[in-house]
Amino acid sequence: MAEEYAKEKNIPKQSARKVLEKRLKILVEQGIVERLITYPVSYKLKKLPKILLLPFSKKFRLNESFD
Repeated sequence: MAEEYAKEKNIPKQSARKVLEKRLKILVEQGIVERLITYPVSYKLKKLPKILLLPFSKKFRLNESFD
């Protein structure tokens, strides 16, 4: 995943890895994804409450963009 992101953004692989780790940490803190205890490290999308998916909800737009 880091290699693809690095190619897309034209940045070094190590920098891409750091960016992705930071973004995943934010998503974990927001309760959107959870880290699995497997090796290599894996994440899965949590089941989100419907209120987050409704367009009239203020929480629909996350303050932290991925890119």
